[in-house]
Amino acid sequence: MTGLFVKLFRALMVLLAAAAATVGALWALAHNEAATSHLLPMLPGIKVSGPQGALLGDFQAARIDISLPRSGRLTLIEPSWQQLQLAPDMHAAWRFGLDVAQLKARKLELVWVPDPVVKPLVAPTDLSLPFSLRVKRLLVDQAQSSLWGEASPLQKLDATVEAQQAGQRQTTHVVKLAHLDWLNWSFQGSAQLGVNQGLPLVADILASQVQAQTGVQAGAKGTAKLHAQGPLASLQLQAQVSLQQEGRAKQGLTLDGEIQSFVAWPASRLTASVQNLNLADLHASLPASVLHGQISLQPTPKKALEARLDLRNEQAGAWDEQRLPLRSLRGHMLLPDVHAAKDLAQAWKQGELDLVAQLPSVAGHAPGDLAVNGGWGGQRTLQAQWRKLEPQALYGLAPTLQLDGSLQLKPDWLSVSNKESASDWAQLRSALGLKMTGLFGPSFSNRPAQSVKSIKSSNKADIPVSLTLDGRYAPGQFEVSALRLQAQAAQAELRDAVLRWALLGAGKTHEPTWAVKGHLKVQAFDPQVWLPWPAGMNGRNQLTGEMDLALDANWRGQLDVALQSSQLGGVPVNGQVQWRSPQAPQRMSLALDMSAAGNQMQAHADLPWRARADGLPQPMPDANWQGSVHAPALQALQAVVPLIGLRQLSGLVEGSFKGRGMWPQLNTNGQMSVSRLQWVMANGMQMGLASGQADWSMDGQSPDAPLRLQLDLSQWQTAHVLLDKAQWRVAGSLRQHESQLVADLIHKPQGGGKTSQVHLSTAVQGGWQAQAMSWQGRVNELAIQLAGHTPRMLLQAQPFGLTWRDAPDGRSLRVDPTALTVLGADLHLSRLNWQAPASAIDPIGELEASLELEPLNLPALLTSWQPQAGWGGDLLLGGAVNLHHSARQPWVVDAYVARQSGDLSLSEPTIQGNSTQKLGIRDARIALQAKDGVWTMTQQFDGRVLGVLKGRQMVQARSADVLPQAGDPLSGELDMQIANLRPWGTWVPAGWRLTGQMQAKAVLGGTLGVPHYTGQIKGQSLGLGQALMGVNLTDGQLLVDLEGAHVKLTQFTAQSGAQGGRISAQGEVLLSESPQAQLTVKAERFALLQRV
Repeated sequence: MTGLFVKLFRALMVLLAAAAATVGALWALAHNEAATSHLLPMLPGIKVSGPQGALLGDFQAARIDISLPRSGRLTLIEPSWQQLQLAPDMHAAWRFGLDVAQLKARKLELVWVPDPVVKPLVAPTDLSLPFSLRVKRLLVDQAQSSLWGEASPLQKLDATVEAQQAGQRQTTHVVKLAHLDWLNWSFQGSAQLGVNQGLPLVADILASQVQAQTGVQAGAKGTAKLHAQGPLASLQLQAQVSLQQEGRAKQGLTLDGEIQSFVAWPASRLTASVQNLNLADLHASLPASVLHGQISLQPTPKKALEARLDLRNEQAGAWDEQRLPLRSLRGHMLLPDVHAAKDLAQAWKQGELDLVAQLPSVAGHAPGDLAVNGGWGGQRTLQAQWRKLEPQALYGLAPTLQLDGSLQLKPDWLSVSNKESASDWAQLRSALGLKMTGLFGPSFSNRPAQSVKSIKSSNKADIPVSLTLDGRYAPGQFEVSALRLQAQAAQAELRDAVLRWALLGAGKTHEPTWAVKGHLKVQAFDPQVWLPWPAGMNGRNQLTGEMDLALDANWRGQLDVALQSSQLGGVPVNGQVQWRSPQAPQRMSLALDMSAAGNQMQAHADLPWRARADGLPQPMPDANWQGSVHAPALQALQAVVPLIGLRQLSGLVEGSFKGRGMWPQLNTNGQMSVSRLQWVMANGMQMGLASGQADWSMDGQSPDAPLRLQLDLSQWQTAHVLLDKAQWRVAGSLRQHESQLVADLIHKPQGGGKTSQVHLSTAVQGGWQAQAMSWQGRVNELAIQLAGHTPRMLLQAQPFGLTWRDAPDGRSLRVDPTALTVLGADLHLSRLNWQAPASAIDPIGELEASLELEPLNLPALLTSWQPQAGWGGDLLLGGAVNLHHSARQPWVVDAYVARQSGDLSLSEPTIQGNSTQKLGIRDARIALQAKDGVWTMTQQFDGRVLGVLKGRQMVQARSADVLPQAGDPLSGELDMQIANLRPWGTWVPAGWRLTGQMQAKAVLGGTLGVPHYTGQIKGQSLGLGQALMGVNLTDGQLLVDLEGAHVKLTQFTAQSGAQGGRISAQGEVLLSESPQAQLTVKAERFALLQRV
């Protein structure tokens, strides 16, 4: 027995020692940075980029991605924690807790995909954790998710979290919110939740309006209070909102209710009242209003839920004028089965309502009325009736109508085959009947007087109109037995029309997602009566014709349009369109013949096809098409160009073309000419092409047949670039041909400034290899030159080979190694390959590029661009760019430019001659790295004269497989110390001199598109001089405070003149979409120009 006891004792000691060693090893691993970096890749569903530090202690990373169910994702940008440690906690189940001094993230992105299977909510009974958690400070700069609005992220979260904290009565979870910004409100408060015993909750939230939010009216001050208390399953809720603006009555909203958190319809009781409430003061995206009234939601004795509304709006107006198009709303709504519902859809499966609304009207007219009554579910019928409804009073672009009418919905639940689906909204079938009568004309217009006058000119008096619709709705289908629109003798009739669409999860993947058919007949029809109409298009409309349509998303069906002698905007139009694409035979045909005001277009096509795997048609090689354009009078179409977003159009277009087959076995020829073509965009931008000629001929079915392409363009004017002239010539055969392109461009900066002239020239020879489905050739010339008095080469490439492959299995591009000269710098392109397999999901494909900067003599390059600046020295720079992108490893970039050897000097003219000063450059490097969606740029510069610059900036792309966008978060720092500003005077106008010292230190934030700087810029002994003009500022002092979007000139002083003159300035700049600046300048005996 003694021996057995000893053995058992020894075994027990060994187990305890092993356990202690295991715990010790885990403890050591958690405190070891190298062990942490090896442990993190093993975590399932978690990817950590750029980790630094150990799990216990201080840790930070560039990015953490956590996979969530149903392809959801939680991303933390720049997460970090400080002083994470384990602490004993005898009250916790696992007898320990986690303490964190600070938990921080630059940005949180939550992509939550809800469960498509709706499950009944179940109230929890216990929310205990096995360990306690205490986060002394939780900081999140920005949190973005569709749960609270992608366009309205949470901002500047600052909170304290204590989970599983033992109290005298009960263990609780506690959150103390110090600060949170959302929309244009700032929140603070606290919440305490018991972990069991009914989960009692006490929460208090205070909110105040953020005055600096763009769009909030100046002077609007808002406060809000929210109090919630009770068991988590049944909360009592009280809220008050108060808004006050100078010169306006006080606004208020009060709310009192009961929330059942784990039932389908959570609001079991609610009472709200509003007084003078302007919705636009709550948030800039809401319409302006002055609301008064009450809303109540109360249970009835029969366990139904009844809502009553009594609201009036003293500032009703059109929606596009940022107003609420509602004068008053009164009535009630009843939901009989809301308390027995298992989900929200069941809560709405049946109901009754009786609402009466008063609508705004155009000036001087009585308000319109809208009444909705009846119900839904079972055999209830829902109907709406309106009187003197004026659409343009509701939305400014609507037609000038006044309408009386009714709409009736008759649901047919009995036709649902599955009785369990009865009263399910997804299975709703309903007959629809619509009848309207009224007037159209200038009496019902809210438009300016000039527009009203144009309406009066085309319609001398208000005319009677009518509309009737007989339709039926079913899941995935809407049928129109008859739709008739009439305005005096003008009429349109749609018969036997059906619109079908695929229901979610129903049908096969190759089935068309939609299909439509119907017959439309119009007689002297004026679409301006019924549709929103472009401004400036005021001519007469009389459309007469017919259309037969049967079309689906897979391009099967037919279309026949016959437009007889008609007018659109006063322009005579007529023509025919015939399109056929039957299932058998699989041949698509098109015949088009349209004319408008002497301009004519014709086209004919015959396209055999076969169905692809997705059901869409794939054209076959024996396709044929031809067409012609004869448009000698585009100016005559001026009245209808607003339909295509233009203000003006003029010029001449002539051409014809024909073709047979598909690429690469394409046989085509044609010619096109353009003369004096000018057009003005809707935004006023003027475009034009003085002349253009194109002539081409190619026979892809015979590789050795002649190939010809000639393109000549002259005076092609865009917004800021004028293509003065361009010529493109291709000659030879498809198997072997030559191509030359020559173009002269003139760039005119938007804000004025120097005009640049650029000359482009290329020469290529090669051929198409039909069997390999590739083009192989050689670029003999590629040059872009800046023209002028001293021409400069912007880009020049030595001859290089090029291979392009376009085959059914994918596309690829390969560029042979070559030498490039860019802005005077010699580069060596050693690799440039791209390929995109046809089955690839990644739209970019696979890309590899390597580029090396040959040793660059920087003084020589600067001298070539600034010959009078006095640059000298022997400073050599080197660099490289390596880029890789694939679906497995997206966007890996490593690029840098750095000093190799030597120094840079600067010569200045003095009385004694030129004085040369070496800048003493010891180190210079700029680099860019990218991996896992983290793009990092660093700068390092150390110069005895120019100063010291250190910087590091980081951009977090939304995901690793996309390039950084303007909205991606930016972070970093920048530190600059300039000991002598004089060498920087090289970049100021000739004759001016800079002196002094400057320091700048800033922390970067915001986004890549709108960066924010926090820091200071300081300057001492600053001087600015110009001898010829007699300008001599000395003893300058500068202090600029950078505070995000605010740049504050805190101090600027300088001396000038023998009389001791002094100048000082203070100001502030707001950098936003609409920049604002304020500057105050004070001068005392200040001599600006001492020599004139």
